[in-house]
Amino acid sequence: MRSAGAWPVGVGMVLGSIVILFQAPIRQEGRFFGWVLDDDAMISMTYARNLAKGCGLVWQCGGDKVEGYTNLGWVLYMAFWHWLGIPERWAALPIVLTGLIVLGVHVQGIYRLGRETGGEKVGVWAAWTSAVFPPFLFHHVSGLEAGFLAMLLTYYLYWALRGEQRWWIYAGVAAVGVLVRMDFLLGVIAVAIVQLWVHRRAWRRALPFVIAVGAALLVAIGLTVWRKAYYGLWTPNTYTLKVTSIPFSWRVYNGIFALLPALYVEVVFFSFALLGIFLLRKRNAIVLLLLAPMVYVLYNVYVGGDIFDRVQDRNRFLLYLFCGMFVLSAYALEKLFSRRVMKIVFVALVSHGFYGFGAKSVFLKRWERLFMPQHFWPNNNLPVLENIFPDGSTLMVSAAGILPYFYGERYKWKDYLGKTDTFVTKRLRPAICHAYRREYAYLYLPGHTHYNFVDIWRVDGVIALFGFSQDICAPSRKAIPLKVPPLLPVPALLRGCPLALPAYYPFPSPALRDSFCRNFELVDTAAFIWKRKTRD
Repeated sequence: MRSAGAWPVGVGMVLGSIVILFQAPIRQEGRFFGWVLDDDAMISMTYARNLAKGCGLVWQCGGDKVEGYTNLGWVLYMAFWHWLGIPERWAALPIVLTGLIVLGVHVQGIYRLGRETGGEKVGVWAAWTSAVFPPFLFHHVSGLEAGFLAMLLTYYLYWALRGEQRWWIYAGVAAVGVLVRMDFLLGVIAVAIVQLWVHRRAWRRALPFVIAVGAALLVAIGLTVWRKAYYGLWTPNTYTLKVTSIPFSWRVYNGIFALLPALYVEVVFFSFALLGIFLLRKRNAIVLLLLAPMVYVLYNVYVGGDIFDRVQDRNRFLLYLFCGMFVLSAYALEKLFSRRVMKIVFVALVSHGFYGFGAKSVFLKRWERLFMPQHFWPNNNLPVLENIFPDGSTLMVSAAGILPYFYGERYKWKDYLGKTDTFVTKRLRPAICHAYRREYAYLYLPGHTHYNFVDIWRVDGVIALFGFSQDICAPSRKAIPLKVPPLLPVPALLRGCPLALPAYYPFPSPALRDSFCRNFELVDTAAFIWKRKTRD
């Protein structure tokens, strides 16, 4: 890579390192305790740790076999570091450092993809845009697999544009991607369809992509057969939780409205990418950069959106689309502006995002959030549970990653949201109409729709349960008005959603709320820890 393309790689890795230093260290009683990933990634780490210990791919040693993850290849990679004997407090560090390396490799891939599409300068500005784009940084250094998969797709598109014909490269990337996360198959199939259409008069040039689809399908079939044999189900429990347990119309509606905040905040980004489509004359490049990643956006609508759709991280499925948009917008930028200062302004605007004008604007909103602790307790300070609960206690959590990972042997755990519990997904009805009081237009938060109020009476404590608040037991608690975004009220009301949550929310009835308040007391207001009252 030339020096001009190396600069954004270096800057991206420096920014990624800063994000890691703000988010990854965790403290206990004000002192450094260890390293953590995003809580969803820590669920995968728990499975990886238990696998390395010989317990199998389970959330708790000795517990039921439930597939509470969708990234088997990533879990196996995490297990590798545990097999090496790295202490649990430090085991997350190799994962975030891997993400940092992938970030640098990916920015380089964006540069190469842009250079192949429109020349050196397009590659440089595409790389700069990606290197300072907060959602791009987050998905690489948070411990999630999304950045790695997006990197694979970027190089896949780059090789396709170059006319690379070595089939084993595509087959290898496709197989690894599907092993890490099965929905990577969608992009592999989309690229093959595009190449078959582009090379319809010389179909042999598309043959490597067809072989890649075959390799990806073999891996997908193998994983499905293994899942049925090991877990007894054809699909992951999380897929049941987020997709098959939610009516199709609700999912599509939720998925469409989940895109609106992204279109609003990224309006500059989307606008220039659209201009790039009209200005770029390479039909093959346009189809590959836009339509191939678009299949993930459609899949995102089908599954009802993604919980990661905040200003600092954005939807993980949109990340694939962003990789093509970096190049398309950089192409438009190069065609429209000759002065470097205008290009710098564009990169800054894309990095910052759009939050309205005047008093409604928020300066550096997502950068501020990117450098804030991402977990449920202040300043990433891990609660000292042994000072509250005796060994062997049964505890319930919403965030099923960090605490069960570090306290896995000391306590027994229940998953309030059912990611690791088939009882919750199979027998409890989903709760919707609860999420659109937030900054985005969801009717419900994917994966946060099933509340385990059955087992809550059988545990010794609950910690930071989704929907719980300090005043949940207050007699004077009133209905919670919903901050309804534009365009949402009419369809929401037509579907039976109220404009206020009841005072007993998130409980399904006031009687259950009152019963909980009689049996539990709030003992830690910082970590929202409730302990069962001593029985007489």
